[in-house]
Amino acid sequence: MVSELKLWTSVGLAAFALASCAPAAPPQSTDGKDQSRELAEQAPATPAPQAGVGETGAGEGGAAGESGEGGVDTSQAATDPLVYLTALAVTEAHIRAAIDAHAAGETKAAAEMFAHPVSEVLADLEPALQTLGVANFDSALIDASAAVFSGEDTASIAKRGKGILDVLKAAQAKAPTTHADPLRVKALVIADQLARAARMYVTAAAGDSYEPYLDGYGFARTAEALYAPMRAQMVSQQPQAAAAIEGGLVLLRASYPTVTRPDPLNTDAASLASVASRIELGLQ
Repeated sequence: MVSELKLWTSVGLAAFALASCAPAAPPQSTDGKDQSRELAEQAPATPAPQAGVGETGAGEGGAAGESGEGGVDTSQAATDPLVYLTALAVTEAHIRAAIDAHAAGETKAAAEMFAHPVSEVLADLEPALQTLGVANFDSALIDASAAVFSGEDTASIAKRGKGILDVLKAAQAKAPTTHADPLRVKALVIADQLARAARMYVTAAAGDSYEPYLDGYGFARTAEALYAPMRAQMVSQQPQAAAAIEGGLVLLRASYPTVTRPDPLNTDAASLASVASRIELGLQ
């Protein structure tokens, strides 16, 4: 139950940001670094109504918790499929963003995207991975990041990235089993990715930093990739939620048309903020 509530609060944060009177300059730390992404990922979210919680088997950790820049509390990952799969999805989003950013010539951002999940997600997820029999794959991300800095070509970096995505797909198959409906859990993971993409768009639109846009791009593309293999089943068994997911994907594809940041960012943020809640409400 807490997992889904925290997913809802991530939507609430986007709505809260939208309600601000005017976009403010991104906060600066004492060393001058842009902290907009960290605040968007970590700041306490405005509470949102809890609706349609249902039987998900969600544990106390939550899918969109407060641990690390990735915003995933992994404490229940070994027993809660929603938490576990959300952590893997956040990692996947970084990898997809890294691959596409490198292909577009954004090498520094690509190297950072490959490296971020190691400290943001995987370090805390390691006990759950061990429990579930998933071999540590941190080194693949670190090696990919180093390869970008060393000047490997686009094809080589894309191959490294695909290898990591294959590892993540195998890890998804080892998600813990509970009484929760697997289709519902996967739909909630997608909703979480779309909520993160919406939140990052609001953050990106408030300044000119590339990183929050790239984060959001990765979340949006990962939602697409996760939905594709389950679309037919969703349309058949959860038609209302499927329609909400597909509407959200169309909207976010328009919001994140390319891996490079467009100018201006002019998608209606209010419509973005309601994407995940429409999915949740559509689940039966």
